[in-house]
Amino acid sequence: MTRTRTTSLATHVLRSNNRFAVLSCLRANGPLSRAALAEALQLSAPTLTNITNQLIEEGALEVATEQPASNTGYGRPRVNLQLSGQHSYVATCIMTFNGVVVEVINFAGEAVSQTSSAQVIQNLDGHHLSKLVQDLVAQAAHASDVAIEKLCISIQGVTTAEHSEILWSPVVFDDALNFPQLIEQEMGIPVFVANDAAMMAQGIHARNGFAENSFAAVLMSYGIGLGLYREGTAFVGNSSSAAEMGHLPYIAGGAKCRCGKQGCIEAYASDYAILRRSQGLPTSELIADRVSNDDITAIYQRAEAGDQAAKAAVLDAAKALGFALASLFSIFDAFPVVFVGPAARLLPLMEPQLRLSLRENFRINRRVDVSFTVLEDDQALSLAGTKAYALTKVDRQLADQR
Repeated sequence: MTRTRTTSLATHVLRSNNRFAVLSCLRANGPLSRAALAEALQLSAPTLTNITNQLIEEGALEVATEQPASNTGYGRPRVNLQLSGQHSYVATCIMTFNGVVVEVINFAGEAVSQTSSAQVIQNLDGHHLSKLVQDLVAQAAHASDVAIEKLCISIQGVTTAEHSEILWSPVVFDDALNFPQLIEQEMGIPVFVANDAAMMAQGIHARNGFAENSFAAVLMSYGIGLGLYREGTAFVGNSSSAAEMGHLPYIAGGAKCRCGKQGCIEAYASDYAILRRSQGLPTSELIADRVSNDDITAIYQRAEAGDQAAKAAVLDAAKALGFALASLFSIFDAFPVVFVGPAARLLPLMEPQLRLSLRENFRINRRVDVSFTVLEDDQALSLAGTKAYALTKVDRQLADQR
């Protein structure tokens, strides 16, 4: 009896993994023939045919436009398979200090509708925050006339490793951290929450032409975020989202951070910290308003023109980031870094001091050299990463069904 159950379980796991592999391959490569799928996944033709036929019956796959077998147009047509957009729909939600964006995605990964709110969410309690998100999801679903099966939320802060709860976030008060659970209860669909920088890293990894399998995504915005990819896999801790860099202790008793403590990396390298330093404000003060793109551009221009306060702000940020990256590389070894967000445009001015600080603080190998890339559009990357995460959840559930 035990052997029979073990064999049955092993067969189910193998079958589930093969189904997931087929969905993932089509999601990554677009329409493919059964022969191409079998070759790519190293599956036998009968096994591949059985899996794809079942997925077609379930409405997950459909036949794409048939292609001629050769350039002459003669011979049996080659039949390609593709993901069926009408199979199911998920909603992604990007939450920032000053607004919320909701996008509905079909099973094929295509955006079908989007809604947004520019309301500052930091002052909302859990009930009102839940209602705001639910209203936006309902509007987006109504606009595309579809039913939403899952909601995936990207937000600054720390979440549980299984992405079910927010443990801490700088953009919502502690008494509002339960809003995902309220949404789940009231909408009756699974709700997942993930760290925004981790989602941006996933969005970067999914970009066409991005070849790195190991890299760090550093978000330079109203805070300093970190998303890690190691050997093609997103890094997550055992109990939380784990990859936290902005609140590493940097200078004891130093500048005030919005977390309430002093001397964090964020208190020197975030956009509000750079603006505070460039304006000569006391380091004990926090800037309440969101730092605009125009503010960052003005700091860049002032620093480039030789303004001492602006130059000092940029150099202080570079020193802090160099220290943080040296700490990271001391644990994980060095790998490429992608700087994301509006303040990342300051990198050309920061890079010499950043690399110097990195070398000075990297105790193991002072000759560390890594590539730096700038991608400013953090919202687009967050949307792309959250979409990829949500669809992976759907694929995994579908793969495990039968």
